[in-house]
Amino acid sequence: MADHSGPSPVWMAAVERAWRTLWQGFISDALISIGLGLLVLLETGDITSPLFWTAVGLLVGKSFLMSAASYMARIKMPPKEEDVVSKG
Repeated sequence: MADHSGPSPVWMAAVERAWRTLWQGFISDALISIGLGLLVLLETGDITSPLFWTAVGLLVGKSFLMSAASYMARIKMPPKEEDVVSKG
């Protein structure tokens, strides 16, 4: 008989952690981009430079990589059952 209980809790926790990490990365990227933009604006007066947008692209790429790493870490090393139960 097939198991129809839905996705595994480990998989769902991994996806949730990956999304949370992605959003945290995007927030840090936005703050860093604002800081970089202000520095570039003060120095050159132009934030449309390719160097600035390359740096922003690298920051966003970093967030996706962090999210994927977070997902893989949760899949490979799920929390112990007693940790999940004790946190409720």
